[in-house]
Amino acid sequence: MPKRLTAKSMSLPELLLSGTAFTLPPSQRVYGWGELQMDGLFRDIKADSFASNASSTAANDHWFFFGTVYLADDLEKGQTYIADGQQRVVTGTMLFAVARDLAANDDDRAHFAQYVAGPEGYRLSPRDVDAAFFRKWVQEPGATLIPYEPETDDTVDSSGAIVPLSESQNNILANRNRIVEQLKPLGAAGRRRLLDHLNECSELVVITSKKLVDATAAYASTYKRGLSQAITDRLKSECLGDADPERRANLGNHWDECEARLGKEGLEDLLYLMTIDRTRSATLTDLQSEVLKQFNLPADVSSFIETQLVPAA
Repeated sequence: MPKRLTAKSMSLPELLLSGTAFTLPPSQRVYGWGELQMDGLFRDIKADSFASNASSTAANDHWFFFGTVYLADDLEKGQTYIADGQQRVVTGTMLFAVARDLAANDDDRAHFAQYVAGPEGYRLSPRDVDAAFFRKWVQEPGATLIPYEPETDDTVDSSGAIVPLSESQNNILANRNRIVEQLKPLGAAGRRRLLDHLNECSELVVITSKKLVDATAAYASTYKRGLSQAITDRLKSECLGDADPERRANLGNHWDECEARLGKEGLEDLLYLMTIDRTRSATLTDLQSEVLKQFNLPADVSSFIETQLVPAA
C-alpha cells in the first residue's frame, strides 16, 4: 500500500514560505492563543535578548521545538489545508506582518512581507468568518499599526445592528497588539536579527498528506492512541522543559517526590488550593494556566518547587 503521509522538519519561517496558500477548513476551532501562549512564545525565542540595550544576543545554539503541524496538499486547487497547526501559522503570520509594518526601509519591508504575501496573494486564508477581518487588520500593508476603533470599525448586519467580534477576532487583535509592543522597542536591526534567528532556532515537524481527511485522521489518531496526560504531567513538562539543564534532574526528583507522597489527584488538589490562595477566587476555570500565571512559571520554577511546592506537600 502506498504511504499516505510524509514528514519533514522545518522552521516556522520556512513553513510560512512552503505553501502556495494555506487554508483553514471551516471545521477548524477558533484562534485561541492568549497572553499565556504569547508570553511563552517570546520567552522561547528569547526576544528580550535582541533589544538595542541588551548586553548580548541570544545564544547561537539556542533551539526550541515548535510542535507538529498536520497539512493536506490539494494540488488541483493549489492550496494547503491546515488540519492542525492554526495557532502557530496565524501567529507566525502576525509576527512578520508587524515586522513588515515597523520596517524602517524598503529592503526590510520586502523581506518581512514575503512571509505574509506571495506572488499569488496572501499566504493564509483563515476561516470564512474571520478572513476579511484578518486581511483588514493584519495582512494588508500597514494594517497592524492601525488602532481598532469599535465605534467606527465594527461591521453591521443587514438590519444595521453591530455584529460583535468573534472569539478569534478578539484574540487576533489582542495578540497583534502584543506583538507590536514586543517588536517595536527592538529597533530595525533587533527585529531583523530576531526574526532571522527564528528561522535558525525554531523547528517543527510537518506531516503532510494528499487529502484533508487523512491529515485530520492522523492528527486525531496521535492524541487518541497516546497516553492521556494529567494536568500535573503537563505542568511538570512545561515548567521543567525550560529549567537550567544542570538543575532539571534535581527539580524533577522533587516534583516526583511530591507526587509520590500525594498521588496525582492529591498533587493536583494541592496546586488548586495554592492557586486559590493566590487568586482569592472561589473557582478556577483553567488550573494549568492559572498555576503558570500566579507563580510566574516556568521562569521561577526553582523557587516554586523548592520553597513552595515541596513544603506544602
